[in-house]
Amino acid sequence: MTVTRRTVRQDAARTRWRDALRSIARVALVLTAAAAPTLAGSVLAARVVTLDAVPENANKPLGLLWQDTEEFAPARGETHAFRIALDEPALVDLDVVGPDGDAVRALRDGVSFEAGEHEIVWDGRDDEGALVPDEAYTPRLSIHADEVTTIDDPRGYSGGEIIPNIRWTRRAETEISYSLAVPARVLIRVGVEEGPMLRELMHWEPVAAGRAVVGWDGRDADGVDYFAGRDDLWTVVMAYRLPEFAVITSGNDTLDYRAYRARRGWTSELADLSATPLERRGMRLSPDYFLPRGYLPRVSLEFAEALEPSRFGPPIAGDELLLRVDVPDEDRWILDSSFYETGFYVDYAFRSEEEQGFVPMVWSLDTSSLEPGRHLATVQLFGFGGFIASDTVEFLVERAR
Repeated sequence: MTVTRRTVRQDAARTRWRDALRSIARVALVLTAAAAPTLAGSVLAARVVTLDAVPENANKPLGLLWQDTEEFAPARGETHAFRIALDEPALVDLDVVGPDGDAVRALRDGVSFEAGEHEIVWDGRDDEGALVPDEAYTPRLSIHADEVTTIDDPRGYSGGEIIPNIRWTRRAETEISYSLAVPARVLIRVGVEEGPMLRELMHWEPVAAGRAVVGWDGRDADGVDYFAGRDDLWTVVMAYRLPEFAVITSGNDTLDYRAYRARRGWTSELADLSATPLERRGMRLSPDYFLPRGYLPRVSLEFAEALEPSRFGPPIAGDELLLRVDVPDEDRWILDSSFYETGFYVDYAFRSEEEQGFVPMVWSLDTSSLEPGRHLATVQLFGFGGFIASDTVEFLVERAR
């Protein structure tokens, strides 16, 4: 893979940038010889400094360097080279970190490098040799030299900046086209205006810069109803920036990110957003940037009692229809960690609401006012932490003649 190089031309420029970087570095921790842990084998760090952001394409003599590649496909044998710069010989740790902070691969661990620019290649596999799921991964660099450990972790000084006024268009009924100036995470929801959101086409998925097109079948998440042709169709397209130096992997169609983390035994921790600044260098930060990627409960709506089957498919409801709302056990931590409301809709019109309703729960629907024919019941969980989850069932109403 070809990587465009940018070099430091003069020793004087190196010195100026090194001094500037270290002057803006935040001293994160002072370690004494007695309390300091062993870093990179036998190296004891007397001081830890954390690098901050620098202008793009700057002659940076220390830390991660800008790269032109935003995405690669490990499943097709492609690799990605992280570029680093050292202003003196040092021991280097380079970890590849997933969106929830999990170190999926240690590419270098206390390896000696000379001063200068270097490339460290990643094949898109984790520390167990398995291809990682399609996601965005960020390098985390630690440099140990002269009793100082310098950390360059882009997640601490970049990522999460809200991208305002995303330009998007609807192409026909089932295609949405949008453009990004920078790599970002994208959320696309579709639903009914003044009614429920019925499907998330993308839930903060990483996308490279450029134009992208999302196609869908025009139906809700369960495939119950085709609603893309409605005049009151409601579409939401939002995005926030990925951390600097992040790279997106693609092409792994066999492994879901949530399933991958479960297989690895990694758990999710919810950040205290009340103590989290949602602004950086004059730009608003999305709260979703600080939430786990799996922060989206999967809700189900089912008939609580057996119904009479019909010749047309949907079951026949009586004058009272009991509907059971539930979420999988593995998603209950999401509801336990957030205030949420449970909303109920019939034929996409709001019917009732339960504030902080306990799940599982049973909703009793009086069908006596409904016209004979096919109807839809929808439940929507709206979390104040940002999630929206819904499920829909269909039923028939028949009246005695």
